[in-house]
Amino acid sequence: MTATASASHTALTADAPVRRQRRRDFGRSLRWLELGALAYAVSLAAAIWFNADPANVLAPVVGPSVLLTPVFGMPWVVMSLHRRGRIRRAIYFLILLPIAHAAANYLAWLYATENYRFVADGLAFQRHMISGAIGGAVGAALSLALLVPLRLAPYRRSSFWFAFWGTIVLAAVGSWGMAWGLEWTDPMVPQDDAGQLVLWFLCVHLPWQMVFALFLAGMMRIPVKPARQPKARPGRD
Repeated sequence: MTATASASHTALTADAPVRRQRRRDFGRSLRWLELGALAYAVSLAAAIWFNADPANVLAPVVGPSVLLTPVFGMPWVVMSLHRRGRIRRAIYFLILLPIAHAAANYLAWLYATENYRFVADGLAFQRHMISGAIGGAVGAALSLALLVPLRLAPYRRSSFWFAFWGTIVLAAVGSWGMAWGLEWTDPMVPQDDAGQLVLWFLCVHLPWQMVFALFLAGMMRIPVKPARQPKARPGRD
């Protein structure tokens, strides 16, 4: 075995515990974030069921879907209180994430209301897909981009690509969730059917948050780029 190969093998062996720790961190954060997504879905369903007034439920900025956003991150915030960055995580999940959610909701709602047709023209499904894609993409882009300035994810090329592909995937998930949720129900028409409102909101939010948790946990485990070591200058004879 050459000296170079031996040094490379030694470095990989020494780095193995670090890689295992990162995998454990990813699995731990993913489990708690997925639990948060389920807790959010239950809370949202209960809030809609006991107050099925479309004027309140469909409000894009102050509706229950936005006001309950902190529930999504609460399990991970609480379970990671013993780790460094607890304040930054609390700011992200309890303050900034609801703001990003409100912005995504508002833009999706704005497109949907401006393009709503009272007479069927056969293009409703496509418009619903566009509305969901707008909400999914804006929510993902803002939420994932905010990780870097808060130092919850490192300023690296891999963080950029995680956020880029996360935005693409979550735009697609939001598009299908919105379109099929409205295909199975019609909450845009005033009604007091709590069951249909719950089904639509869960179609929109639950799949998106489950996938978002995957990208979020993955982006938070990207290692910080190691500092470059200065090259040793050859000594003089």
